Amino acid sequence: MKTKEKHAHSPPAPEKGQLRNGFSLVELLIVMAVVGLLLALTAPNMLDLSPSRKAAAIELAGFLERARSKALSTEDEVFVAFANKNHPVESLRFRSYAYFTKEIDSDPETSLATRPLRQISEWLELPPGMVFGNASHFSAEAEYPIRTIHDLPYLRDFSVQSDSGGARTVQFPYLVFAPSGQVIVPSFANADGLNLAVLEGMVSANGQNIKPFGAESKSGAGKGELLQISYYTGRASILTD
Repeated sequence: MKTKEKHAHSPPAPEKGQLRNGFSLVELLIVMAVVGLLLALTAPNMLDLSPSRKAAAIELAGFLERARSKALSTEDEVFVAFANKNHPVESLRFRSYAYFTKEIDSDPETSLATRPLRQISEWLELPPGMVFGNASHFSAEAEYPIRTIHDLPYLRDFSVQSDSGGARTVQFPYLVFAPSGQVIVPSFANADGLNLAVLEGMVSANGQNIKPFGAESKSGAGKGELLQISYYTGRASILTD
């Protein structure tokens, strides 16, 4: 009796020059690397950052309420600074914020614009992919103009850390809560007309401007959130859905 040959039912080996099915491990790794590169290049337009954007707006509203509460509890002015293009650290331009109060031994007669300050909160940052915007990134009806903190000419000196770790004094936009909780800087122009904008975007290559991801933002939709800060009460509310 003949012994059965091993692997009698195994598929025949492909002949020379015959195409084979599937890919080798090396080929799969190359394809995965190419796909990963394409995703990295197109991520700003493909990723939905709206949950982070909304969370950033909610966190900003809470931060402003803490600063306002500090003014009420200490019966003293509280200054809130928002980074602009002047920040010495490029990655923090249009992204960081903190609040201050006056130095204990400062002259009460000194103007709010020049009064020496001491930092109360740490410098916080917006989530990655988020920056402060301005009115040009939103559209609104003519009777309801948008004016953000970053549109106004109110600047004063604040102390920040530079790339080298040393302290630097730079000028940032700011607002001031009075001991009553009202906003007293910027000065009153239109009731409830002061806003703070958060956009999905990045700082331009020269560090001077904002580049929104995708299309320009529109109030109520798109890539931005808009906080409204009441002059009368100092309360912040989110205007966008």
